[in-house]
Amino acid sequence: MVVDPKHHRHFVIRRGQVLREIADEYGGVMVSFPRSGTQSDKVTLKGAKDCVEAAKKRIQEIIEDLVCHRKAVSSILCCFSGVLLEPAVQPSFM
Repeated sequence: MVVDPKHHRHFVIRRGQVLREIADEYGGVMVSFPRSGTQSDKVTLKGAKDCVEAAKKRIQEIIEDLVCHRKAVSSILCCFSGVLLEPAVQPSFM
């Protein structure tokens, strides 16, 4: 399957915790990401066909969640940066 290299880190951090969870949940499917530093987007899944398909679907769901999360964070930062960049308003007391 193809996974954008910018998402690889999420799957392999914390000693591959996410990959272990996927293997445990989907019948021991082995998921192999390219070595860090390469720009390959090819991810290999090995196991029973139905388990591989289910694991592939789960990986795609995780990626969708990552993309949505990044968009939300980006939107929040844009909103706050707009607030922070506006000139300070001095309150007027009459």
